[in-house]
Amino acid sequence: MELPDVLRRSRHAVHIGDPGSGKTTFLRFAALMLARSLLRKSPDLAARELGIEEAGVPFPILVRLTKLAEFLSDHPDGSYPRDASEHFLRYLDFYQRGRSFDLPGDDLRQRVAAGGCFLLLDGLDEVPGVLRPRVAAIVDELVASGRGNRHLVTCRTRAYKELTRLGTVPGYPLAPFDSDQVAAFVKGWSQALYSVRGQTGEGGAGSRRVAQEEAERYEKQLLGAIRAHGDVGRLTESPLMLTMLAVVHWNQTKLPERRNELYEEAVKYLLESREEHSRFPAALRREALQALALAMFLDEEGVQRSLGLSEAAGAVAPVLEVDAEEARRFLDKESVHSGLLVSRTDGEVEFWHLTFQEYLAALELRTDGYWDVLSTAERLYDDRWSEVVLLLAGCLRRLDGVRAGKKLVERILATGTDLPSKARAVGLIGRVLVDILPYGGDPAKNTGYEDALHATLPIFEPDGEWAGERVEESVRIEVGEALGAAGDPRLAQPEKNRVEIPGGTFRMGAQRKDSKATGYDKEAFDDESPVRRVTVSPFLLGRYPVTVQEYRAFVEVGEKGYLDPSCWDPEGWAWRSKQGYVAPGVWETQREHRNRPVIWVSWYEADAYCRWAGGRLPTEAEWEYAARGEEGRRYPWGPEKPDDQRASFGWRFGRPSPVGIYPLGATPEGLRDLAGNVWEWCADRYRDYPSKDARAPTGPKSGSSRVLRGGAFNGYPWYLRAACRYHGRPERRFDGYGFRVVWSLSGGL
Repeated sequence: MELPDVLRRSRHAVHIGDPGSGKTTFLRFAALMLARSLLRKSPDLAARELGIEEAGVPFPILVRLTKLAEFLSDHPDGSYPRDASEHFLRYLDFYQRGRSFDLPGDDLRQRVAAGGCFLLLDGLDEVPGVLRPRVAAIVDELVASGRGNRHLVTCRTRAYKELTRLGTVPGYPLAPFDSDQVAAFVKGWSQALYSVRGQTGEGGAGSRRVAQEEAERYEKQLLGAIRAHGDVGRLTESPLMLTMLAVVHWNQTKLPERRNELYEEAVKYLLESREEHSRFPAALRREALQALALAMFLDEEGVQRSLGLSEAAGAVAPVLEVDAEEARRFLDKESVHSGLLVSRTDGEVEFWHLTFQEYLAALELRTDGYWDVLSTAERLYDDRWSEVVLLLAGCLRRLDGVRAGKKLVERILATGTDLPSKARAVGLIGRVLVDILPYGGDPAKNTGYEDALHATLPIFEPDGEWAGERVEESVRIEVGEALGAAGDPRLAQPEKNRVEIPGGTFRMGAQRKDSKATGYDKEAFDDESPVRRVTVSPFLLGRYPVTVQEYRAFVEVGEKGYLDPSCWDPEGWAWRSKQGYVAPGVWETQREHRNRPVIWVSWYEADAYCRWAGGRLPTEAEWEYAARGEEGRRYPWGPEKPDDQRASFGWRFGRPSPVGIYPLGATPEGLRDLAGNVWEWCADRYRDYPSKDARAPTGPKSGSSRVLRGGAFNGYPWYLRAACRYHGRPERRFDGYGFRVVWSLSGGL
C-alpha cells in the first residue's frame, strides 16, 4: 500500500522497518504536508498526499521518543500513574516552555486534549531498553484514550517484534524498493544533480535541453552500474543505502558491491570532502567519531541516540589530545560541516543517521576488545546492538581476513549450551554470514556450525524432547533463514514432503447466523455459507507451500519449464507472453531465500508449475478438507487461537518466513503453514457457494477470479480460519500470494 492508503485505513499505525527503510522520512513528510495544508489553508494537499480527507486538517506534532524518555528520566512525577498518557502532556508543556512559539504556554497540551492532532512519534526502538516498555505503554494509552487524534509511530523491525508490541496499534512494515522505484529514484536523483527543472538564464530552453540530456546520460550510467552487480542490487532495496550508493557513484564513478564497503566509502567521502573545515586530518576525525559512537552505546544509562556536548567532548578529547573546550569546538564544527554529526537539540550532538553511529561503533569495537564488550550484559543478542554486531562481522572479515571471521563464529557458537540457546546462536551466525560470505571463503567451515544448525531442527517440531520449550519466533525465523542459506535438509527429498490425505466426507463452509446450527462461527463471512456436506477422493498434498528453491528449478530449465507453453493454460501463456515475464516478480531478491514460499506468483504461474511438477492446484474443497479434516477443525491445528507458535500473521515481520517453522501449527497429518505465511491459490473460480444440498468437490466453471485460501503473514487472524475464503484475478501478483501442489490418487477429484 501507499502511505495514503495506510492512513485511510488506520488512524493509528506503527511504521516498522529495517535501518534506512525510510521510517523517519515518512513522519517528516507527513508533518510537512500537514503544515503546508494548514499554513496555505489548502486541505486538498493533505487529502492528495496523505489520504486525510476529514473536514479539518490535523495539527501535526512531531516528537522524538528518545526525548520523551529523557524527560521521564529527568523529571519523574509520582502523582500520576506510571504509564499514564498525562506524562506525554507534561513533556509537551516542558518542550513548549523551552521554545519561542508565540503561543499560550499550554497550547500543545490543549490541542491534544481537544483532539484533531496528528501525533508523529519517532524512534521507539531508539528509546533505552529500561524505558522502552514504559514509553510504549504511554503511547498505547494515548491511542486508547481517543480524544480524536491520529497517531503514527516508527520502530525498527527487531525491536518491535522482540521487545514491544503496541497492543492497540496495527503495524505496517515498510516495503523495500522494487526495480521501478529504484529507477524512479535514479531518474529524480540525476535530474536534481543537473538541475533540470531549475535551468534558467542566458541559455534559456537550450540550456535546459543540455541539462536534460546530461541528466539522461548520467541516469543511464548509474542505473546500468546498479543493474550490473547482483550484490549492489540488494543494497538498493533500502532508500538510505540507495542514496549512499548514488553519492559514492557520483564521486567515484563506481559502486561498492558489499554493505560494509558502502558504509566505508560513504564515511570516507563525508570526512575527506569537508576536510578543509577542520584542523584535524580526516583519519583522526574518524577515530574521534568512532570513540564517540561507541561511547553512546556504552553509556551507563543504556544505549543513547544523542549526548550532551560535555559528555561527547569527554569521549573525543583523549583521541584528539585536546582539552574539553577544544573538543567542544571540534564537535560544533563537525555537526555543521561533516554530514555525519548533527545537533538537532541545543547543547547535544548525535549522528545524522543511526546507521552511521552503528558502523563507527563497530569499527571502534574491532580495535577495543570486542568480545569482552559484546559478551557483557547480553549485548550480543540485544536488538539495540544487532546492527553493530553484523557490521562488526563485516569489518573483521574485510579488514582482518577470514580467520577473524571464523573466530567470531566460534565465539558466538560457544554461547549455545542447550537447544534454545544453541538455536539463538545459530540464528545469529546465519545473519552474520550474510555480511561476511560475499568476501569469499567460509568462516563457518570446520567450526561445528553446520552440525549445530541441523541439531536445531527439533525446535520446529510439535513433539519430541523439546516440545514444551518455547523458542522465540524471531529465533526460529533466524534459524530457518540460516537453513535456507546452508541448504535446508527438510527440502532435500521432495517426495517425502507429499502427504497423503485420505478421502472422506466433511462439512464445508461456516455460518454466523444461527449459533445452534451446524458450522456456526461468529467470525464467518457471508461467502462461507451455506454449510454443506462434500466428499473428496484421496490425494497427495505438498507438506509445505512451494518454495523458492523448488520454483527456481522450474524457472532455470527455461524452455523445458517456465518458458514451455505446454506447461501453461493457453490464457496464461498469452498473458505471460504479453508481459514478457521469465520468472515471478522480485525474483532476484526471492532467489536469495531458498526455503521461503515463492511469492509474487499469479494463478497462471502457480498452475504452470503444478503441471510441470506432474500435479495440479488443489480444489477449494480439497484445500479445506486438508485443513479441517472430517472433524471440522476451526484452524488447521485445532480450536486454539492463532499465536506466534502456530502461524505467521499480523504483519509481524513484513515478509514470509521460511516454511515449516511454527511447531504447533501442523495438521494431524503433518501439513505445515496451511494457515498464515502466504495465501494459497486454488484451482477453483470464485463464486458464491451452491445450495447446501450440493456435494460437488469441484468449483464453478465460470468467474473472473480464482480462490485463495489460508491467510498470510500480512493478514488478520480471522483469515486463518479453515473456512475463510479470499479471491484474486488470475493475473494478479502479490507479496502474500503463493501455492502448494496436489497429486491425485485413485484417478479422480
